[in-house]
Amino acid sequence: MEIRKADSNHLKITLGKNDMDKMNISFDSFAKNSPQSQLFLANLLEIIKETDVIKITGGSVAVDVAQQKNGSMVIYLSFERKHKKPTKLCYPSEDPIELTTFVRNLLSQYREHITDDCLYLLNNKYFLVFETNYAKSTARKKDILKDCVNDLIIINKIAEYGQLLSDTPLKTLNIRS
Repeated sequence: MEIRKADSNHLKITLGKNDMDKMNISFDSFAKNSPQSQLFLANLLEIIKETDVIKITGGSVAVDVAQQKNGSMVIYLSFERKHKKPTKLCYPSEDPIELTTFVRNLLSQYREHITDDCLYLLNNKYFLVFETNYAKSTARKKDILKDCVNDLIIINKIAEYGQLLSDTPLKTLNIRS
């Protein structure tokens, strides 16, 4: 078994066929999310903690497993930190009433997850730009956030070329305290 650090948040673990036989693990056991694979991963995380290959400070671990042609297996571990960068989102609207309705719905569901907000006007269209402490993948799953733009290039261009109407629109509207 070879454990290699890709960067501060990612590891690549290579298991040869002999390693897999000794550990009684197979690619299929990962595909089925078996207790066998869960136990293997728990033991693997303990080895990683003990050897201090990478600092594990909490958060979540994403696991990707790939079977190689020669029967070996490669496991990629991605460690998500507890303190993630906020996800920037943008809600475009041509109608101020629709925008207000969106804001009320947004705050009724996700008030505690909004960390920053600005309102821009560009080409006669309003853009509510806000940050959330959700990860991008989580934000995409939330009903009301699905309609938001999460492309940072677009959001940065709106901020660069748009007219800033308010740097605290939710507070200004007395919707957020």
